[in-house]
Amino acid sequence: MVPDAASPAIGAAAAKQLYASLCALFLEASKADESAENVATILEENGVATARAAKISASFNVNKEQIRWTLRCTGISRANVVGCSWRLDYHVRSSATGVEHVPVYFVSLKTKEKRSVGVRWSGGL
Repeated sequence: MVPDAASPAIGAAAAKQLYASLCALFLEASKADESAENVATILEENGVATARAAKISASFNVNKEQIRWTLRCTGISRANVVGCSWRLDYHVRSSATGVEHVPVYFVSLKTKEKRSVGVRWSGGL
């Protein structure tokens, strides 16, 4: 962002803090899928002039989808569960161990991602 003619010169440390703050704002706003208007409102509530907040929010709006795409490609996140099916079996006797009266749960979770096949789990008490 190019400073306005009326803005005072700032030092290198303050410029780095400003850059880091804007990066954090853009990142968090992109993760929450905020609109440019909400970003401008947040900036104005924190003391940024309206004209400057409008320029910053316009810059955010231009880059929002690129940031979200980068987050999708590089982020490590858990899968969104969209369905669950489960079954309880009751083993009266196991041929391998001879244990009697053991409940066994079979759980299958379906996820939102297309390439994921879901999670299958079974276990007993």
